[in-house]
Amino acid sequence: MSKARHLLSTGPFGAAAGIHADMATFSEIAAELLHAHTGLRPPSPAPDAALIAHSVARSTTLDAFRALHGRGDPADAARILRRGAQLFASAAPHTQLTVPGHTYALAGDWSAVEGGRALRAVIGEDLAVAHSHVAATPDHVTAVGRGLRLIEAAVGEFGLSIVSSVRGAVLIEDSIIESAFIVPAPFVSVLNTQVLASPLKTADAVLHEAAHQKFYDLLVCRRLVNPDYNYLGGALFGIPWNPVAGERRRMDCLRVLSTIHVYAHLLELLLSVREAGLSDRGECDGMLTEYWQRAQFFDTAVRSGVVRTALGPDARAMVDWLASVMDVHRETLAAAGRDAESPYTADALEQVHRFEAEAAALV
Repeated sequence: MSKARHLLSTGPFGAAAGIHADMATFSEIAAELLHAHTGLRPPSPAPDAALIAHSVARSTTLDAFRALHGRGDPADAARILRRGAQLFASAAPHTQLTVPGHTYALAGDWSAVEGGRALRAVIGEDLAVAHSHVAATPDHVTAVGRGLRLIEAAVGEFGLSIVSSVRGAVLIEDSIIESAFIVPAPFVSVLNTQVLASPLKTADAVLHEAAHQKFYDLLVCRRLVNPDYNYLGGALFGIPWNPVAGERRRMDCLRVLSTIHVYAHLLELLLSVREAGLSDRGECDGMLTEYWQRAQFFDTAVRSGVVRTALGPDARAMVDWLASVMDVHRETLAAAGRDAESPYTADALEQVHRFEAEAAALV
């Protein structure tokens, strides 16, 4: 096992089994509190329940708990629980196809059941760009299976442990979105069918979105943000690539942390694929160069005092953990004779210095 992979798979931020166990404990405690205040409990799916059932159950638990604990509104919590039970009851195994040898499922025609329609509505609202849903076919299952086998061949149980953070995916097409993670639809990744043409791109998209779920599980069971964290009231970093309507996209400090967390995982996949010669060298090298250069922007930003002071105590420890992973990735690239510099590092530093100057002026 590589040094970076060992780091990524151990400790309070890396060990997937520990994170899953902590989330299960949180769900049990939340269910008891909700029952005590509303007389109702969130749905509790069996391990082999349908993707819809798992997503509805988790979102119902989280939404109802926020209503009770965050807003102090047991009546709204009860409403959410009743609605969740209604959606949960509509879930059925025939709404999906499962990848053989895995628990990863692909959504079928979710318009046929109420829970599926509700999740598709949530996904559509979050994507906010043109797209159309596609019911999974055996060919799609075969393509995703190739991607999962590539993950296993490249990074072994570590990769599969990340994938286990989700339960599967819905497929879309006719969209600029290649893949996505939708916070209000837990356990469900969004994959554009175009990424399924390449096993490497499939593996990359599957691992990418599962790593996002892993991070949001950490957000529930680790102190990554302080109770008074203001997502849009603090530093907002401008991303120097892929502007929208001529304007830079903006990311708050928590999203910067989330993004470098994902890149740290994807770089381990690509470096391992390249070393073992498991994919087309040109395709892998192109993705590796792009990801490394972008990762340096987020790595530079997240190590700064701007991000460290904005987030919670566990986030600062997480920054140190990710920094150690990125340092190992840099050493690996250098040993392979690849350029470890990035055209985006100076841009990140300029923004960090600007935020620091603005903060000092307020003192």
